[in-house]
Amino acid sequence: MIYTVTLNPALDYYCTMETFKLGATNRCVTESLIGGGKGINVSLMLAQLGVPTTALGFAAGFTGEELIRQLRDQAVNADFIRCARGQTRINVKISAGVETEINGRGPQVSASEREALLDRIRRIQPGDTLVLSGNVPPTLPGSIYQQILAQAADPAIRVVVDAEGELLRDTLPFHPFLIKPNLAELRQLVANPQAPISDQIQELRDQGAGHILVSMGAEGSVLFAAGGGVYRQLPLAGPTVSTVGAGDSMVAGFLAALENPACTLEDSLRWAAACGTATALSRGIARRERVEALRDQIQIEF
Repeated sequence: MIYTVTLNPALDYYCTMETFKLGATNRCVTESLIGGGKGINVSLMLAQLGVPTTALGFAAGFTGEELIRQLRDQAVNADFIRCARGQTRINVKISAGVETEINGRGPQVSASEREALLDRIRRIQPGDTLVLSGNVPPTLPGSIYQQILAQAADPAIRVVVDAEGELLRDTLPFHPFLIKPNLAELRQLVANPQAPISDQIQELRDQGAGHILVSMGAEGSVLFAAGGGVYRQLPLAGPTVSTVGAGDSMVAGFLAALENPACTLEDSLRWAAACGTATALSRGIARRERVEALRDQIQIEF
């Protein structure tokens, strides 16, 4: 089973407008309300690919119930801790020539609710995969990822981390199987961001990272394998609709490929790139048909 953790999930309200003016009444041309959050995006893409997944995290209020309903309707096992105070946030994403976001705060998480999540983590079995994605909300301690990984310390549990800065760096002593920074995030992690990228990768390996998948936007992506191999995905042109969830889709594609024991790292990167590209060309997480249509177009150099 692949478990994802989203500490502050959301309902993302997407609205498209011809123009947006402050201080005026603005009307939408199109709109949608989609459950989101980095770990949730990973689970949604896994479900599209037919891979069983359980989404963990916190939910509250009527917005939390709607989030859970949406996930279950899309074949994601939503096993959230219900918070007594506050509500699952709504993030407003306005597209009017440029993209503007207004993100909510999320619920208040009590100490007992935090412990309930840690208890869920303790039930994860050897052979399972645990994905930690996104930032930590203000009502949780900055050490929460470390607390979670301390409950999943069995080396047979495959750990994946997609976070920024110190939040990611502090997980490296737990030897994550895969980390997925983008190029800017990679440079934030190392002592000398101007050093050759090979030196930056080695620095992260010395601290405990396994595979390192670096997304590079329009330039494609590069997988620096734990064994030393380097696999470069050449970019695939297309009209980007939204970058929201593209990196999360890459994580899902990489892990989905690994569910097949015959899969190679080249296969994993190809699926990762197909999922990320398909989502960038879609509104919301891409559907499986679009991923499969792109997969054979992905070129890998190594």
